[in-house]
Amino acid sequence: MADRKAGLDAVHCRAAMRELAHLHALSLAMKLCHPQEFATRVAACVQEAVFVPENEDWYRGYYRAATRNALTMVSIRFVKNTSSLFTAVSRELMH
Repeated sequence: MADRKAGLDAVHCRAAMRELAHLHALSLAMKLCHPQEFATRVAACVQEAVFVPENEDWYRGYYRAATRNALTMVSIRFVKNTSSLFTAVSRELMH
């Protein structure tokens, strides 16, 4: 078994992502081609475990902090004056 702390090399990472893509593609194909069967055999058996109302306050704080940190990092990288942040980011994304 691989050392999970060491991570995956690029080849194994791509292989894992490919298999995950196949898994998600199968469920999407079933949902599109057989919606009734998907609803009863898949959707009815799956329950959200992370994004539940009980965790709303935690996620609200988490995303607020993540957004603040991202804006700070972008403003440090692109501009000294944050009032022109939108212009600088837009210009960077266009190129």
